Amino acid sequence: MGRGRRHLAGPRGVAVDAQGNLYIADTDNSRVRRVSASTGIITTVAGTGTRSGMLVDGVPATQAALDYPTSLAVDAQGNLLLTDGYLVWKVTLHAPAPTPVPVPSAPKARANLSGVGSCNHQKAAAGSAFKKRLKVTATDAADGSPLAGLPVLFSVSGSTGSHFPGNATSVEAVTDGQGVATAPALTAGPTPGPVTISIEAPHNAGSNPAHYQAEVTYA
Repeated sequence: MGRGRRHLAGPRGVAVDAQGNLYIADTDNSRVRRVSASTGIITTVAGTGTRSGMLVDGVPATQAALDYPTSLAVDAQGNLLLTDGYLVWKVTLHAPAPTPVPVPSAPKARANLSGVGSCNHQKAAAGSAFKKRLKVTATDAADGSPLAGLPVLFSVSGSTGSHFPGNATSVEAVTDGQGVATAPALTAGPTPGPVTISIEAPHNAGSNPAHYQAEVTYA
């Protein structure tokens, strides 16, 4: 290992962050070093040890060719500020936390679920898909207006082995602006017989369930 990675050479400025870590401007090595408050281990946080004379923004700090880092400071957000010749650089030591994506809340009104008549009593040969996608309509039990953004759960029961994509026996869908939720395609299982599909709104207290009947026939 070279001298720049084992020893300090011409240390100038120092700074301490909120966690007690010590930063040292290792000027002659063209690096900024950090001494961990918890372990005492020293590591490089900026600089390559090579003076290229061509400084570039937006690269990882340990890939930036610093010239003569001297003064250091840590700002309120934990970023490291350093002077390097006639320039002041900011090193982002901690990535900002991602902004949480707001999740739309389910309607608080009690939902009334009703199936779409044409989806009921479908038949499909073993191993083939049922022709109509299963749909359910959710309305406000008080005034009959459509409920948008309501998660509903479609569940398959019976001994036919019928399933949704991925061999799933239950899938969740969300109602659209007209209060309609559409399930993925349902595939008939290998065993002929009756199929029951139950639809409920598990996160909506007091909602009534809906049901479909289907049948798997011989291929």
